[in-house]
Amino acid sequence: MRLLHVPAAATLLSAASILGVATPAHAASSAGPRVSDFTLINADTDNPMAGHGSLHDHDVLSLSRLASPRLNVLAKAKGAGSVAFAFDGKRIRVQNDAPFALGGDSPRGYLPWTPPAGMHTITATAYSAPNLTGRAGTPRTVTVTVTQSAKAARAGLGVSALALINADTDRPINGYNALADGVTLDFSVLKTKNLNIAAVTSPATVGSVAFTLDGKRVRVQNSAPYTLGGDDGSDYYAWTPSLGTHTLTVTPYSRRNLAGSAGSSRTITFKVINGATAASTPAPATRTPDSVVTSAPAPPTAYDLALRPFGAASPWNTRVSAAASWGSASDARTTALLSTGTYINAGAYSTPVFIATNSDPTRTIRSPQGTIAIHVPASATPANGTDATFTIIDPTHTYVDDFWIYDGNGTAQRHVRSSLGGTGVEGGIRAAGFSAIGGLIRKWEVDAGSIDHAVELTIPAAKAKRGYVAPAISEDAYAGQYGGSIPLGTRFAIPPSVNITTLGLSAPGLMLARAMQTYGAYVGDTSAPGTNGNTILCAEPSLEGTAALNSLRNDLKKIRDQLRPVS
Repeated sequence: MRLLHVPAAATLLSAASILGVATPAHAASSAGPRVSDFTLINADTDNPMAGHGSLHDHDVLSLSRLASPRLNVLAKAKGAGSVAFAFDGKRIRVQNDAPFALGGDSPRGYLPWTPPAGMHTITATAYSAPNLTGRAGTPRTVTVTVTQSAKAARAGLGVSALALINADTDRPINGYNALADGVTLDFSVLKTKNLNIAAVTSPATVGSVAFTLDGKRVRVQNSAPYTLGGDDGSDYYAWTPSLGTHTLTVTPYSRRNLAGSAGSSRTITFKVINGATAASTPAPATRTPDSVVTSAPAPPTAYDLALRPFGAASPWNTRVSAAASWGSASDARTTALLSTGTYINAGAYSTPVFIATNSDPTRTIRSPQGTIAIHVPASATPANGTDATFTIIDPTHTYVDDFWIYDGNGTAQRHVRSSLGGTGVEGGIRAAGFSAIGGLIRKWEVDAGSIDHAVELTIPAAKAKRGYVAPAISEDAYAGQYGGSIPLGTRFAIPPSVNITTLGLSAPGLMLARAMQTYGAYVGDTSAPGTNGNTILCAEPSLEGTAALNSLRNDLKKIRDQLRPVS
């Protein structure tokens, strides 16, 4: 590891000079698109961080010693029409124009981004055309350690985080970059038993670190990286914990061989299981670390609102509470839901999402709500089906325009503009007042293997009950024809007592089940009276015909059968 520090003076370069923007950002390259380098940016000055050039594998970012904790990461990309950024394995931003920045940018400069303490991976993948289309280049990944905020520095010697390491790849395991007390380590989820645990200390370099496992001191490390399983400085040695519950205490010291003064210890308890063992023992009826937390996606630290829309307090991004009240299998809402068929709309009656850029042509669209002129990609077309939904995200990723019954020639029957930083339930085009992208299954997240939000359910009108409930703010014009027991806005989820790994699901199905167990599903619309008897989810049309969508459709009934009302 290399400790990054700030010298007394440094030469600052502009973002333009780093990028070489004298040539078009989307110029073709015979070698294909690629990310050649990462540069750490000071978002306060919009220049490279003083005293630091490229961002390298195993660099240490000591926030209290950098000129500012308000950072950004610039990807130098050649032949790129777009760049996708992933942080700890979760895609958080897509950039269609230079500068390609992990934290995003605006006409006023780079947007600030501060990573949390821990070990993290940053991956950037260049594509030859906008919106991650065209030819994909080879992803570029760096692992960095973030430590010592100014507050932590004032607190003195300590351990900022403990990171779980895959000893096969020598990188932290996504979702386990900062181990929480009570975490469960499931070998079937981790996909390896060759592990290690690295301590992120504050400051980044200390005299020595002691690791005590289950009351026995098992290792003393005098130099970074400080690891439970040992290392040779660049290669992490494999360590396989036994099944069961363990307690780990990590203590830093100011001098070598545990001499000098001891700093603040960090202690965590963790449980080790494997899929087969977990499946043989019924899960308890209450929420425990073995239920939702084991396999649930970690909340993103930062994300692009065009990819994961709406604010942290939005119902779409709010996890099911540990204190939630659950309806039973005999609840009228449960029996009504389980009496329907299941399907996922994609090729028709779904929502195509288009992310506009400033270089896209301007299109004028008229509706009863007024006339607007917005940037729209030239290839953008409404969804197949009579609803003809059409959704455009603006170039700054600030708001989304939803259109209903759009004819493709400039006329729509309804238009609603929603803030991407809002709740997503502010009067959208769905019957419940939800935005069309709220709860939509996106292709990028299916490709990434994680859905980090609630999903939306459309139910038959015959199963709906008049009188909507929060977060819904409206219902259908034909609500008088509702004939069931499920009000719009009802939230369903998979109870934490259900071990979803035993349901016989495919990998895409397990991904959807995790989302429904972690975030749930909201009833946001109905199919018109007499049209069909299915409970419907919506996925982006670009998923139609993919193996992943076929797997999701095949698994949906198994998943739906586990849903219960929750409030």
